[in-house]
Amino acid sequence: MFKEAEIVGSRVYVDEFQRTLSLMARGYLKPEPLITHEMPLGNGEKAFKILDENPNEAVKILLKP
Repeated sequence: MFKEAEIVGSRVYVDEFQRTLSLMARGYLKPEPLITHEMPLGNGEKAFKILDENPNEAVKILLKP
């Protein structure tokens, strides 16, 4: 038997996070224009460094397994 897991996280605006996910699921909000970087999940530390050092260039970083 296999178990599929999905990990979703946020480091700010925790209260708004659930509402945002709901809006995305219903198609009212498109996240693609906000994703400025994509990288492997193993580069999480690098992703946070990019966000901290480049707040005007890095909006959202998508970490892929």
